[in-house]
Amino acid sequence: MKARKDAYRAELEAQIRDKAARVAAEKSAVAAEEARKEKEMAGYNPWGRGGAGAPLRNAAGQELEQRQAEEEARQEEARLAAEQARLAAAFESEQQKQKAKSSGMAAEVEGQVAGAWNAAKQAAAVERRKSMDDRRRSQGESRDTA
Repeated sequence: MKARKDAYRAELEAQIRDKAARVAAEKSAVAAEEARKEKEMAGYNPWGRGGAGAPLRNAAGQELEQRQAEEEARQEEARLAAEQARLAAAFESEQQKQKAKSSGMAAEVEGQVAGAWNAAKQAAAVERRKSMDDRRRSQGESRDTA
């Protein structure tokens, strides 16, 4: 009879140990879940990632990366500079034509105007080439880093 009592006691003690182990495992799982949630809540930002405002967009409305935006800005500046040079040359040629007509030296001034016009066209072409070279370089850099 004593053997049965000892066996029954041993079985009850084993059940108690198993139950205590399950409770301890459940408590640690709950604690781990709470810790994970706390960490997640601490890092939560309702406005998304930080940045410098709204994303840059091109004329088509597509979002741009910073390098693309800088490159497009450089190209636009080059285009505007070439356009400004062309308009300045055209304005200057018109002024010279008006002066020539009033002074009677139209043929000589026409030659000077054509020279100024060609110089403005060449300056615009140089700006376009620089812009294209810059774009190629930046595309090469982005390919190298990718």
